[in-house]
Amino acid sequence: MSTPFVISVFRSKTDNQPKHASFKSFKEFAEGLVADGHEVRKDKDGEGFSPVSYLAGTTRGKYNVEWAYGVGLDFDHVTEEQLLAALEKLDGLEYVAYTTYSHTDADPRIRVVVALAKPIPAQAFEAVWQHLHQLTGSISDESCKDVSRFFYSPERPE
Repeated sequence: MSTPFVISVFRSKTDNQPKHASFKSFKEFAEGLVADGHEVRKDKDGEGFSPVSYLAGTTRGKYNVEWAYGVGLDFDHVTEEQLLAALEKLDGLEYVAYTTYSHTDADPRIRVVVALAKPIPAQAFEAVWQHLHQLTGSISDESCKDVSRFFYSPERPE
C-alpha cells in the first residue's frame, strides 16, 4: 500500500497561508506535477509548494512545519554530467525532476523532489536533507535545508 503524499500549496512566493493538498501516493503527486508540461508565465512568480504539512492555523515558516513528506533539491549552474551523476545516486528512491523558469541549456536549473518512505518530524528534516545533499555530490543549493522551502511549480517564460 502506498503512503499518502502531502504538500502545502501557495499562490506565490509571498503567500504565507498554506493550503493542504493530499495525494494517494508520491507517484500521483509527481505525475500531476509534470503532466501538463511547464506553465507559461510572463513573470517568474506564481504557484508553488512545499512538500510538508503545517501545524493548524499557522503560516509558512520553518517553525510551523509539522511533518516533511519529501525533500527538495535545487541543482543550479551544474553541468549535465554533474546532474546525471547526482541523479544516479538517487537510484532506488522515488523522485521527480523538472526544469525551472530560469533554466537554459547553457545554464541548467533543475528541481528534484525526493519522496520520503514515511513522513518525518520537521526537526529531523535537516539531517535527511544533508544526507541527500552529500549523497548527490554536495552540488545542490544549501538554502533547501530549510524545511519550509518554497518550490515553484514547473514553469517557463513566454
